[in-house]
Amino acid sequence: MTIRKCCVFFLALTCVSSLSAQDLPQAGDIVRGLSVFDAATSMELVRGPAGMNTGTQLNHPWVSEVFVQGVQFDNLNGISHNATGNLLALNFGATPDPAMMTGGGTVYNFATQSTAGTVQVIGESASGMGGTITPTRMSSLSVSPDNTKIAIQGYDSQAIIVYDYTAGDTMGGGASLSNAAESIIDTVGTGLVGFDTQGTAWIDNDTVLTMSSLGDFWEVDVTTMSSTYVRTEPTPFVGSDQTALEYNPTISPYVYAAYSGFGGVSTNTLYVLDPANNYSLVHSIDLSDTDNGGINTMRDIALDASGNLYFTSYGGDNDDPGPYINVLLDVVTDPTSLTDNSTIEYYRSSIDSGFNAIDIALGQDSTGVDGDFDDNGVYECSDVDSLVDEIVQVAGGAAPDVSFDLTSDGNVNSDDLTAWLAEAGTALGFASPLLPGDANLDGAVDGQDFVVWNSNKFSNDNLWCGGDFNADGATDGQDFVVWNSNKFQNSDVSAVPEPAAGLLCLVGLALLIRRR
Repeated sequence: MTIRKCCVFFLALTCVSSLSAQDLPQAGDIVRGLSVFDAATSMELVRGPAGMNTGTQLNHPWVSEVFVQGVQFDNLNGISHNATGNLLALNFGATPDPAMMTGGGTVYNFATQSTAGTVQVIGESASGMGGTITPTRMSSLSVSPDNTKIAIQGYDSQAIIVYDYTAGDTMGGGASLSNAAESIIDTVGTGLVGFDTQGTAWIDNDTVLTMSSLGDFWEVDVTTMSSTYVRTEPTPFVGSDQTALEYNPTISPYVYAAYSGFGGVSTNTLYVLDPANNYSLVHSIDLSDTDNGGINTMRDIALDASGNLYFTSYGGDNDDPGPYINVLLDVVTDPTSLTDNSTIEYYRSSIDSGFNAIDIALGQDSTGVDGDFDDNGVYECSDVDSLVDEIVQVAGGAAPDVSFDLTSDGNVNSDDLTAWLAEAGTALGFASPLLPGDANLDGAVDGQDFVVWNSNKFSNDNLWCGGDFNADGATDGQDFVVWNSNKFQNSDVSAVPEPAAGLLCLVGLALLIRRR
């Protein structure tokens, strides 16, 4: 038994593939909390352009927490839904027991700039979270535009809860919540409905909008925490009801409000409202026909930077085992032209999930380092390939493009390639520079890089990631010599498996199978 446990532990350390910067969120990515018991599958990262079945699930580092549901990128450095900011998330929680100070929801801060998957608990409802609030399960997390507050819906308390928020360091630490306060319902209207998930959205830094499952809209003043009834857009209110809100005036002047209910069949409605005109109804569409462009019981919504609206849904029966992400294309240009049941299926998860939530990264910080030539926040093949091509062009007589001059010597040559490998090694999380011969930038010079060289030998594509390691414009025997001189070496021994690790995994698995 002891031998078997040791083998399993060893395999866990060596067989799980290392993550790289490519596995961290980028602008345009969708993160989804699936609220399941398995920490390894409680969150998803999805990438791909808006379209039919164009979303692709990616590896990601967030595999330590169960029942992650609400998710939201914060607005660090003034960048709305910043992919390289902090990723806030909710565990919906268990029924609270105020006497024992147990249950209720939990708020997390996940790293976006560390492949270690570091996570920080920054608040728990049962403890009051830095203020005096009613212990409650939690949903519908949203972040104020100036990144100083967050709002959450209290599932049990039927209140909107607002906290002062201090942003973290993007590495899964440094964030905090304080001064928790909950909304006071005025005498007009009905307020929120108990035991329904109901959305929140920030209209500005002082005002939170919420929508009850009955269709009542309320504004909460975050200074006084008083709630003002705005108007009602009656919902079908069929049972198992839920609402979600999305508002981002940098993308659209409208508020998008979604209702869903399930009373034997799924009922879904999208309302488009004009906040400049007392939230008057601009247009509404029905999205209930699940076989013809509708949604299988909506759970959450999010806008991308191009004005496409994404919906996540229920998924968890034998006929439809995993929840979809559907997209409604261009809800901004002319929302009155939107038609019933007009979404398309963007991505489908393989994980059963009855309740889930999504957010979309709208932008990201530049790394601020010269080697990120396309300023997308990631050191990758497109950067080093552009540099190699420039080195080849300059060697052929072209005037140097100083944006590639990393050594500031007025020229673009192999010295700049050496500087790029050093910068990229640090940016990708390695302890030392990337090595010549590392075609796939994974921190190891190994058989995978040889395969790249071999597949491209005798070509003239000026591509480092195609095997042109000496940047002379040709992939040939000289590049093989570069690979051979560095084979089986790593940029960071602690982060990259030794060359024999894959073989050891196979041997270990064979031993386990044989023993069984």
